Amino acid sequence: MNAVRLPLDASLYLSDSAYRKRARAVADVSNHLELLVILEADTSSPEFWNALASDFCDDPNIFFALPAGATQDSVDAIRAARASQPIVASDPDLKDTNLIAEVTPGYTTSSDELDRIAHVAESRPVLADGMDPGFFTGSRECSAVPTDPAAAAAMIERRLTFFDDHNVSWTISSFQPGKMISDYRYLIGTRLERGWTCKQQKPDLAVGIGVAVLSHLWRTSPDGLFPVNCMLGGFAVARGAVVSIYGPTLADHQESPKPGTWPYHLGGVSIRVTDSKGVARLAHMLYAGGGWQIISFMVPQASALGPADVTIVRDDGSTTTGRIVVTDVAPGLWTTNAESRGGVVGKVTQHFRDGRVRVSDAAKPIPLAANVRTTVRMPGTGFRYVHSRSSVQVTIGGKPAKVVSFGPDTGTPYDDQLTVEIPNELKDAGDVDVWFTVDGVLSNVVRLNFGKS
Repeated sequence: MNAVRLPLDASLYLSDSAYRKRARAVADVSNHLELLVILEADTSSPEFWNALASDFCDDPNIFFALPAGATQDSVDAIRAARASQPIVASDPDLKDTNLIAEVTPGYTTSSDELDRIAHVAESRPVLADGMDPGFFTGSRECSAVPTDPAAAAAMIERRLTFFDDHNVSWTISSFQPGKMISDYRYLIGTRLERGWTCKQQKPDLAVGIGVAVLSHLWRTSPDGLFPVNCMLGGFAVARGAVVSIYGPTLADHQESPKPGTWPYHLGGVSIRVTDSKGVARLAHMLYAGGGWQIISFMVPQASALGPADVTIVRDDGSTTTGRIVVTDVAPGLWTTNAESRGGVVGKVTQHFRDGRVRVSDAAKPIPLAANVRTTVRMPGTGFRYVHSRSSVQVTIGGKPAKVVSFGPDTGTPYDDQLTVEIPNELKDAGDVDVWFTVDGVLSNVVRLNFGKS
């Protein structure tokens, strides 16, 4: 399960109703986006934990994380508020039937201590934390990491495999530049190849364990091929939708197809998709980048559901293979910045009572008004095989929106479209989040603007 830890200021939470309301809003949005939320604070105050638990006692996807040194009074305060959710705590002597033991096994941790953690995991849930290597900081953890990038990646892989084998949940590092990612714009995973020091100095933000962790999750090597859903980033991709491949030495050279064409060969390579029934098909290509770049292609619509191999076939006969999972739906909407988040691509249509019709770009602020019906048509990919309109649920600015139409779009073999009616209550709401689910599968999160704020 994906989770986010939300640190709270205990004194503000108790004294500031606006802060309390904001905490609730962030937690609710996170839950809607299929994230488990772990609420934490650096206090043992029973008053705070009772107030927090009272506010969230009916939310099953909210956990509570006590600080080191927390007392039994904190646990009792949570339970006194009728909150039955799990409590994350590092003290094994705390008494509770729904306690998750939090451990911090760094890279200096002995094998005996790891065995003790595995033993604890046999009788209760365990969460391992605190495994950031601390590059460029002079930490003991950094000194314990081999200086050879390949050896460092292998050590991280062994540690994560150990936890998986013993049913220990884990978090590792943080989702910020210089940690798991190098930047917030493109969310590029950090790598070990550039090297690091264990001295206190300005960090190289591109150096980190991001790709090493990703390769563990993908069951591949850090230098392997990563085919991902171009909208959602995972390896579940709908048939007929677009995939982006990252990895080494892709095409011979950069090449884009001629407008209106979808060739099977670009940049000196072809893409072969072998589905779960063993049927291999060439895929239409949308872009080929040379070297360590990206290739975009469309999953053949006739592909069987289930695991599929994606193989780059080069003109010299060499091949590299990665894996995806083909599904019926894995929805996403195109954005103006081609990064799958931010302003959505689309057309806004407004019908006035006097018969006038106005069409505008969805990238501009949308002026809503009473007695004006406003719809937005948004192109995307990965949701043409939805079973029924009732299974498409759209949320705009926290409000449900009526689905007008959906399905394959015209012009390309991979584009779909979703048209919804915008609630007039969003007038002057400013920038708001937009997402939708198809057969329960969540889309990417995009933005619309309704002026002011």
